[in-house]
Amino acid sequence: MFNYCFYSLTKNNHHDAEDLARDTLLKAYEKLPLANPELAILGWLIKLAKNIYFDQLRKNKTQLKYNVTYFEDDNCEGDTLFKDECNRRKLILINKEISKITTEVRQITIDHLVNDKEYKAISLDYNISEAHARKLIFTSRKKIKSAFKKQI
Repeated sequence: MFNYCFYSLTKNNHHDAEDLARDTLLKAYEKLPLANPELAILGWLIKLAKNIYFDQLRKNKTQLKYNVTYFEDDNCEGDTLFKDECNRRKLILINKEISKITTEVRQITIDHLVNDKEYKAISLDYNISEAHARKLIFTSRKKIKSAFKKQI
């Protein structure tokens, strides 16, 4: 379970993988009476780990709990002035990438990531399905993240 969490979900972050594996095993212990005995236990645990991980993503706790290294830059260590400049450059890059996204998708993404709106509220506001809202947010976040990684 730890290896799956470490390599597949938490971007090789040892401590976060331990937390996720622990949370998964605790949840599995709680839900064991409800488990289907005909299913493979490993597949059930992996699905449980993914669900817990994505629940944390939806709650915007992932950067704090499981994936702290998303936007950290090891080059930004040092005095406050240097850190401020690194953060300013990160914001410029993020704004540049956000401006490339269509207006509606940009607003949907901002509603979810900044305003903490859930998929259901977004789907009602924009008259789209929850699955479509999730896909739009995932796609725009992926574009921003890939551009960000290229710069670092």
